[in-house]
Amino acid sequence: EDDDLSTVVKKVAFELHPDFLPRVREVHGPPFEVSERGYGSFRLHATIYFRHKSAKPVTVQHFLLLTEPESVHASPDGSPTVAETF
Repeated sequence: EDDDLSTVVKKVAFELHPDFLPRVREVHGPPFEVSERGYGSFRLHATIYFRHKSAKPVTVQHFLLLTEPESVHASPDGSPTVAETF
């Protein structure tokens, strides 16, 4: 069951590695996600902006590892694979 975060989240700004342009991606509705192709690893920053005016934005960091579709970690359908480490 998916919860509708848009009742409390106004937008999420994702700051990607400088190789991905545009580097900052703002998502204004669910699902609050970014899809990108590539390989490498970097620390992703996501700033969450809330609908309630008294709630200050929160920035979280997440280490992201993208693998090449041809690698041994590729999905069976050939789609890019994402490995995540907290």
